[in-house]
Amino acid sequence: MKILAAFIKETATFPRFEELRLSARTRKINKFWPPADISAALDAIARRRSTMRPGSTEVEYLDLSGAILIDTDLIGANLERALLFDANLEGADLRGANLKGAVLDRAIFDGAHLEGADFRGATGVDWNYIIQVASTDIKTLPP
Repeated sequence: MKILAAFIKETATFPRFEELRLSARTRKINKFWPPADISAALDAIARRRSTMRPGSTEVEYLDLSGAILIDTDLIGANLERALLFDANLEGADLRGANLKGAVLDRAIFDGAHLEGADFRGATGVDWNYIIQVASTDIKTLPP
């Protein structure tokens, strides 16, 4: 998982995809985002079963900090303990995603779909911001 996360961070970060930080109108024109290689890596990461390193009691943190994950399909993804600070998740579909213990400082969630996402234990979450920008009607917030 560490290798896939490193690949995504290296491939889907500023400045290579700077143009993807543009308006929603521009993003809709680009129907090839995310590229197939990034999409495949995200699919594998989304299906990970454990946050423990194999044969160890050590926690494995998934470092996707700073990644541009605009409009990605992360439905039901296991992003437990993911480092997503400074990540751009605009328009990402995170319905039912496991974000327990994730680090979300300065993550961008504009237009993200968050129905059923589990944020328990996540840090750096600004709920006022999430409520304003996500395309989700969040009725209950974690403590």
